[in-house]
Amino acid sequence: MSITESVDAASLGKLQENFRGQLILPGDRDYDASRTVWNAIADRYPALIARCTRVEDVIAAVRFAREHDLVIAVRGGGHSVAGFSTCDAGIVIDVSGMRAVQIDPASGPRESRAERFSSSSTAPRRSTGSRARSASWDTPASAV
Repeated sequence: MSITESVDAASLGKLQENFRGQLILPGDRDYDASRTVWNAIADRYPALIARCTRVEDVIAAVRFAREHDLVIAVRGGGHSVAGFSTCDAGIVIDVSGMRAVQIDPASGPRESRAERFSSSSTAPRRSTGSRARSASWDTPASAV
């Protein structure tokens, strides 16, 4: 099932309005190259590929997937042996292009802040302090 069959055009248009990255649909010129991962065994066909360029794009893609009950796969580099960076009939949130952090030294010292999404909300949970912790895939959300 394609995204246009499962989601109305108005909803897709609303996502496109503020999405600065690239939204790739089946039939688009870049679709086959964008859906392919290095492990050819994971030959899947997502309904939508969202190439994010900023945090707001990621948030918009997650919200869109939740609102339309789509499976989510997150692609950082596409090297998941098990094929977790792609899916069938869902949305691939591709963050592989987000490889930089910009710091404005003129804004002065700031407290360090780590953000991650809780399993029950699309709103980021914030933890503040001088030492931010990062989570691995094996770390339960409640432990971080």
